[in-house]
Formats: sequence, structure tokens, C-alpha cells
Amino acid sequence: MADKQTFTKLEIADILFNFTKLLGFSLKDPDKSFQSIAVKLFKVPSSFTFEQYYNMMTETFIMYLIRKYFVSMYDVEFPYLKEQDIDAVKIPQDIFVNQSDYRCFSKKQIIKFIRNALCHNNDEQNEIYKLIVEDSKIKFEIQLQNVQPRPFYVKIDGDQLSQIMFSLFSASKTDAVVIKQKEDQIDFNNTDIAKTVLENISYRHVYAKISPAERAVTDSQTIIDKAVVDQEYRDFPFLEDQAKKIQEDLEFMKDYLPDVNGLRTYVIKNVMPLGVAKKENLEKVMCILGAFMIHPEKCMNDFFEDVKDTCLYKPTISSKILGNYTSAEEFVYACKWDLDSILAGVSSIFFEYMFSSFITDEKIMIDGVEENTEKIRNAFIHSRWFLGKEASIHLMDWQNGDRNEMNLNWSRTVTISQLMDVVEQKFNEKIASNQKNNT
Repeated sequence: MADKQTFTKLEIADILFNFTKLLGFSLKDPDKSFQSIAVKLFKVPSSFTFEQYYNMMTETFIMYLIRKYFVSMYDVEFPYLKEQDIDAVKIPQDIFVNQSDYRCFSKKQIIKFIRNALCHNNDEQNEIYKLIVEDSKIKFEIQLQNVQPRPFYVKIDGDQLSQIMFSLFSASKTDAVVIKQKEDQIDFNNTDIAKTVLENISYRHVYAKISPAERAVTDSQTIIDKAVVDQEYRDFPFLEDQAKKIQEDLEFMKDYLPDVNGLRTYVIKNVMPLGVAKKENLEKVMCILGAFMIHPEKCMNDFFEDVKDTCLYKPTISSKILGNYTSAEEFVYACKWDLDSILAGVSSIFFEYMFSSFITDEKIMIDGVEENTEKIRNAFIHSRWFLGKEASIHLMDWQNGDRNEMNLNWSRTVTISQLMDVVEQKFNEKIASNQKNNT
């Protein structure tokens, strides 16, 4: 392999699409190995062996999972950090191509420039980030020319981006909880769960003013209680479609699982179109991919039946997820009934990439309705969506800004299959156009 290999946008889209298909079919046939499914789903480029391509595909998707997690963390946490908190974030100096440049930028600039580059790469003539392989590692190569005090040029791998991300999270002061406004009146065995949710529950996003040092020694509930006293929070009532989805999930869950508060809380959070509410879904995919799907000989049932590997993978992630459950087994059960959300989360990364890179017309037709392309892109890139009933996906958008979440100026509902049909058609058109230009 050459010292440096640069992926084209079409190659990246192909990798993300192949992984999305692989996960979808693996969930349908959980007893079949990932390799047996993969060889039937996609053709391995002639320059790779199957093992080489499979490893590259899974490692690339891990990079884009970390990227999505990083962007979600930034959008939700970063606006509420104080300068001294940002200065405490650990940033590896060796991400800079010219390491002396490290001293030319504040940590706030570095984090902001990385985030902006990873979110805004829709100009095919001027790619501000590229995916590369260098020194046997997959990296994001970011070059920003028109910034001060000098051009910004970094190469960052998944471990380095994770280091920044988790350091940023440890300095954060926001939290999100589900509150029960009339707890003694809530009966989830009620036949009309949606009505109960609409009348009694709201989603609370907390903007707690507490230093990282205090946070490290203070339990979450104390932080939340103090933020409520200080009125540093915002409550979001549920929309009717969200309440109906909560009812659908809770009714499905109770047939398979015990009555567990952690699971119920996750179900309720899962319908919020906010990055902070999507973290656990991303973490589940990280565990599935990082502990199992990197091994092509394994199958999805291996994940469901063996939780030890899952818990050992990335302990900083696993311990955080498992903190919501009484056991690792309970976490795996939660994944079992939440397969639609897990697959939707993976599909959203492919959708986001396509709407950021190739689907750039102002309007696009989905199921006979003309839709605003930029709004769809914004919904996916900022996690402003939630999975509704019967495999529908609700897309939303609002203006960026301090505490502007859920001030809707646009929303649409489509089915995932309809959206996938349109995106796949655009993808195939791009492939055909590329092949024509190369002949």
C-alpha cells in the first residue's frame, strides 16, 4: 500500500452503503456469518482481498460513527462550556502536520474547525476534509485555508478524535433526563400510553453550571437538582407522533422484557430529535461493530448471546451505557427489541453523507412530494430526526443557536424505504456518470 491513499467521495459512499446493507441483512438473518452475507451483497474491488476490504469497511464506518458522536457532542455540549473548561480538553499535538502550528490556535478554535470541516464538505471542487489511509491508519485530513491566524492543517485518526471527544464530554455541563410531572398518576399499563405521555411526561435538557472537577465527584441527580433550582434547564413536551411511537415501543417491550425504568427512559428519550438523545443509540452501534462486526466469521447472534466481549470493548463507552441498566444482559435485551432504531441510526449516516456530498439540487422528489434538500441534510447532520411508527422517519430543522432546540421551522415525515429508494437511485446515477466519464 502506498504511503498515503486518498478515498474519493464515491468510494466513501460505497463503503457506507455496503456497511448499512450488511447490518440490515445481518439483523434479518442473525445466525448467518457477516462474511457469508457480505459476499452476496457487494462486490469486493479487484485491488483488495475480501479480508482487506472488510477490515477497511468496518474501520471506515467506525470513523464515521466517531465523527457523528463528536458532532452530536459538539452541537449539544460545546455552546455551554466556559473558556477554562475548553482549555482543559486534551488535544493531541501530533494531529497537526506541522506540529509547531499547535501553539497558533486556541483549543476552542481547534475543536470548532474540526467540527465545521466534518459537517460542511459539500463542495466537490474544494474538499475541506478527505478520508485517507496513512501509516496503516484511516484518518480525516482537514485543510482550511481561509482561517486565522494561519491555514489549519491536521490529520486525525479515530483514537485521536475519540480522545478529544471523551475529554470534551468529561468537561461538559449539560445533561438530559425524562421527568414525570405527575409521577403518582402514571400507569404504563394504561391502554392509552400515548395520552399518558402527552399529559404527564416531558423531556428535560439540563444546562448545569458546574466545573469539571465538581462534576467528577458529584452524582448526576445532584447536578440536575441544582440546575433546576438555578433554572438552568428547558422542558420539551412531546408531539403526538412521538407519544404514539413511545406507546408502540413500550407495548412491544413489555411482551419481551421486565418493567425496567432504564429501558423505559431510553424509549422516551429515543424519540427526541436531539444529538444528546441519540448518544446511546450510537454507543450501541459502537459496541455491536467494535466487539463483533469487525470479525467477519461472527454473526449477530454472537452479539446477542455473549455480552462479555461487548462490555470489554471500549470500557468508557460500555460503562456509560450499562449505567442505565441493571445488568449487561439487560443491555443486550434492549438492543434486541431496538433493532429498528439501531438500523435507522446506521442508515442516517449514509443518508447524511449522500445529502452532503451528492444530492445537492435544491429540491428532490420523495414519494411524489417535492422536498427541500438542504433541510433534509440539516436534519441528518444535526440529528434532528426520530424514528416513528411503522418505519417512518420524522425529519426536522430549526435555526442553530443557543437553546434554540425544537423551535421548528420545517418538518416532514417519510418512510425509510421511500427515502432509501431515492437515495439509492441517486447513488447509482452518480456511479453511472462516473463510469461514463472514465471511459
